[in-house]
Amino acid sequence: MIENGEKGQQSETKNADYSVFRDSPLRYLGYANEVGESFRFQFPRFVKPSYAVSFGYCFMDSVYNGYRTWTTFDNTPTKLGARSKEFQTIVAMGDTLLWQTLASVLIPGAAINLIVKATRMAVSRSPLVISSLV
Repeated sequence: MIENGEKGQQSETKNADYSVFRDSPLRYLGYANEVGESFRFQFPRFVKPSYAVSFGYCFMDSVYNGYRTWTTFDNTPTKLGARSKEFQTIVAMGDTLLWQTLASVLIPGAAINLIVKATRMAVSRSPLVISSLV
């Protein structure tokens, strides 16, 4: 059985780990470019704005993570030794920005772009006869 003190500590830990950019429906903005890529040939004007939304999400998640690092900074030495508050904040922001950009925007976007192009090429070269199917 969990006592009240332990339960309070668990809820504080859960609240401290909550990230609005990763734990809410807002995280789906990071995948907007995939929708843009999948409809590239039908709606070409939506591709650039979808990338703007995705990169904006990555940037804001990075800023938010940097803010959390800045406000919860403790001066305890890490594996790399004691580092300044500014250094740890920059590392946290850079790490988040690099990871989110690769995992949410570049790699999935490139994969979907290649699949859409290959599918479009395969469909355009296939000798599909509609009248024989009907």
